[in-house]
Amino acid sequence: MALAEQTFGFFTPTVALMGVGCANEIGQQAKSLGARHALLCTDVGMVRLGLAAKVKQLLETAGVSVTVFDGSEPNPTDRNVHDGVTAYLAQGCDAIVTLGGGSSHDCGKGIGMVSGNGGTGYIRVDWYTPDGLPSWGDGRLFLLGTEGYIELRKYVDISGNPGGNHLFIVDRQGIRYMDCSKVHLPFGPQFITDVVERTSVAQDQDQALLAAELVLNAQKNATRPISA
Repeated sequence: MALAEQTFGFFTPTVALMGVGCANEIGQQAKSLGARHALLCTDVGMVRLGLAAKVKQLLETAGVSVTVFDGSEPNPTDRNVHDGVTAYLAQGCDAIVTLGGGSSHDCGKGIGMVSGNGGTGYIRVDWYTPDGLPSWGDGRLFLLGTEGYIELRKYVDISGNPGGNHLFIVDRQGIRYMDCSKVHLPFGPQFITDVVERTSVAQDQDQALLAAELVLNAQKNATRPISA
């Protein structure tokens, strides 16, 4: 018995549309999110099969301009993401549509993360804590911008300020220090509320799944330090 063309909706609160022919709704879905120019992130296989052209036509029919990026490779690399970001910015895109298997979706997520605000993040993991350090571990977060950077020291400030949660801002005006030990952090309470009320204020489902995937990939590819 042939499957009838019917679309089923699922909300968690992320919207998931399933069923034969549901791809026909992609244009209206993108339009409803405010998309004007979408980067279609896919691979050469989808282009050769003509599927990318079909999705492109559906988007354009709904009034959404499209730039096709077919540079996603199996287990996409940072180079794939870099090339996608370059295309996204060069064409003035404001939305990302992914087509294909998991690799295209992962590549599109990476493009979205990097192109979101023009900044990059750097997290350092130390396997070794010197005995002289007054804390176990030394967590640092760097946000690199176009005119400076922000450094957050979670556990210790090695320059001598007591306690944790130290913030340093470095830009053209100089170096500024901020004591963030008494700053309210809303993520914990918001996350609990999200679980209870099925909302996505603290973190949405796509971000959570991507974070879990990045952790697993990092663990899989990690190597032991080379000793002399």
